Order: sequence, then C-alpha cells, then structure tokens
Amino acid sequence: MTRVGLSTEFLTVLGMSVLGHTQTCTVFLFLLRLQFIVPMGHPLKMKTALKYAFFLLLNIAPYLHCLWYLPVVFNHDNKQATNDYYRQKYPELLQFIELDNFLGSAPEMNFFFLYNICSFLAICGTLMISLSCLCFYFLRIQEEYLEKRLIHEERKLIKALITQITIPMITVIIPFFLGTAVIILDQTKYTKYCALIGLCVSQHGLANTLAILLLYRPYRKHLKATLRKLSKWIRVDSIVEKWLGPKVSPLWVTAFLAQQSASNS
Repeated sequence: MTRVGLSTEFLTVLGMSVLGHTQTCTVFLFLLRLQFIVPMGHPLKMKTALKYAFFLLLNIAPYLHCLWYLPVVFNHDNKQATNDYYRQKYPELLQFIELDNFLGSAPEMNFFFLYNICSFLAICGTLMISLSCLCFYFLRIQEEYLEKRLIHEERKLIKALITQITIPMITVIIPFFLGTAVIILDQTKYTKYCALIGLCVSQHGLANTLAILLLYRPYRKHLKATLRKLSKWIRVDSIVEKWLGPKVSPLWVTAFLAQQSASNS
C-alpha cells in the first residue's frame, strides 16, 4: 500500500480504527438485542432517532479516537531522534530501521499508546457485559407475560451472541497481552513471538466460526441445510451438463427445464 503513495502513519491509523470499529459494532449488536427485549414505555426503550444517533456515534468514535492519539504518538518526537534511539538499542535490526517507511514511536509514548488501547477495550467490554446482563434481566421480568418458547429462544440468541463475541475476544486479548509484554520488556529476544501473535490475531475469525458451529445447534442446522441445498444443485448441474454439454448458459438451462416441466404437465 505504501507503493501507491499511502504513508505508514495513515495505514496504521486506518488499521487501528477498523479494529476499533469492529468492537463498537459488536456493542451496537448488544444494544439492538436489548432494545428488542425492553418492554414498551420503559425509560431504556429508545426512540428510532436515538438509535440512529447511537449508531452514528459508535461508528465514528474509534476513528476520532485514533485520529487523536495516534498523531500524538507519531509527532511526539522527531523521526531522526527516534530512529537514532532504535539504532543504538537494536543494532541487529538496522536494516529495518534504515527503511524509509520504518515507523518507530518514541519510547516514552509506548505506554501512552497502551493506555489508550486498554481504556478503549475496557469501555467496550464493560458495555458488552452490561448490555448482556440487562438483556437477561428484562427477560426474567417478562417471563410472566411472554411465552416460554419466546423467552427460551431469546436466551439462546443472547447466549449465542455472547459466545460469538467471547471466543474471538479471547483469541485477540491473548496475543494483545503478549505484544504488550514485548513492548514493556523491551527485549529483542521476545520478538520471536510476533509471528505467533500475528497468527492468533489473523485467525480469530476462524476460531469464532468453529466455536459457534460447535456450541450453537441452530447454526449447525442452518449450515447442514445450506450444504444439502448446495449438494442438490451440484448434482442437478452435473446431470444437465451430461445432457446438454458443459458450455451451457445457466439462464438457458433454467428456461429449458421450465419448458420441459410445462410440457410434461
């Protein structure tokens, strides 16, 4: 991306903002589920305009946050002095430090960076936990008025949402703390774990999907039904291909089958 003119600083701001955006979108999912459960007339029941306002706020908050604290980190010290520090501290990494797109922050700003990241994660995590607890609270209140089947389904949906969030959060938090330890200890020998950290972060979506399929039965049923439909279409396509040849337009095949069905009836 830097070859097309995008600076390393811009890509860092964009990447951190997108990661924060995924967390705030998750918070909004919990908020929507809560609004579906909260009874009419309750003070926590939001109007449509207020929901849109919260949606807009949660979408722009991570970008505004990153646009504030990351430039502070980048501009705290001049690049030459920072690079000189890293040359003396890590002479074995000189080939990387000499690169034009090398992005190194002043040592005293590393903790400022961590404080901002940790505070953002703490706020999002607190909101998720609070909203999920409120969902269960309002479900318990409405047990006398709603059908047991509906209560059971809502609880399953909330538990599935919690599971869907918990698994990737664990797979992200563990490498996050490993990365934090690398920064705090400030020793190059610990950078050998950076590949593992990157692998954990990149594959947390896969862990999330596997956990949902293993722990939530409706998802498994839906996946099986989708695979069955797909297998049926594959079999039909193979039969049509044998009858009419491999190079046949799908639209023409559909029209041909419809015509045959009409003539037979």
